[in-house]
Amino acid sequence: VFISYQWNQKSIAKNLQESFESRGYLVIRDEDTLNNNTYIKDFMKIVTHPKLDYILVVLSSSYLKSKNCMYEVNQIMKRFKWEETLLPYVVSQDVNANAKIYGGIKLFREYWEQELIKEKVPSEREVLENIIRNIGPFTTAISTRINIPESELISTNYQALFEIIRNREDQKRVTSFKEIEELLSIGSENKNIKESEKAFKTAIKKIKDMKNVSGFETMSGRVYGLYGEYLLKQGNNEDGQKNIEIAKSFGFSSSLSSTQTKSDNSFKFVVIVAIISFAIAIIGIVLTNNIDYNNNNDNN
Repeated sequence: VFISYQWNQKSIAKNLQESFESRGYLVIRDEDTLNNNTYIKDFMKIVTHPKLDYILVVLSSSYLKSKNCMYEVNQIMKRFKWEETLLPYVVSQDVNANAKIYGGIKLFREYWEQELIKEKVPSEREVLENIIRNIGPFTTAISTRINIPESELISTNYQALFEIIRNREDQKRVTSFKEIEELLSIGSENKNIKESEKAFKTAIKKIKDMKNVSGFETMSGRVYGLYGEYLLKQGNNEDGQKNIEIAKSFGFSSSLSSTQTKSDNSFKFVVIVAIISFAIAIIGIVLTNNIDYNNNNDNN
């Protein structure tokens, strides 16, 4: 969790950090990370890192008038589905119970338009132009995420924020498991070996990224188990058995074994030998008939 805040709200950010860390979350906050050798804009780019799950924004009027904070917003909005990563905390005593922010976006935009007029450096003007463009969508996204008074958040030790996380994780889990099931179906039923392999390997990659998600072990067993069974059916006993063993460690019970597969392969071998023998016999008969026919013609 990355905490984005204006330094007037340091005490709030520190309390939030302690609450999240007490629940096992890894928290990134500038005061703990920045040093004399760190350029602040480089630090802010952390918010675009794909491994960052949530961005906790401590929103205040001073935040919306801070160039550094709004530069951070510009970086946040570069993320894929950035709205889904937001955890908003609105400082009510600073913004009059949210109304000042959500009712005064026009005033904040005008403030930055005036800053743009004064700025002469092209690179900084570009930053300000992005702020003006993004401030409306950003605050709208925040307002649709949560509308709980700050006093209630504090009295419940920020329970509503953790509820948001749990609900989003449940939604992501359902979506991810559905995608994995579709990949397993493609892998098991597709007659194209390359496409089947690709589907199974994609499913394995997805499940590896879900280690802390509820249902991980059951789904892992299913993924490795079905892939192992698929490999055994393809005659790849070594890799198939390896995946079956991994699946068993997650409680998966396989309906196949390498012995059964060897038996199947032996049967296939017998059938192939029989077909080849039959073909050779047919060829022999044809050649014999041709020789007899040619001999008869010579005698005539």
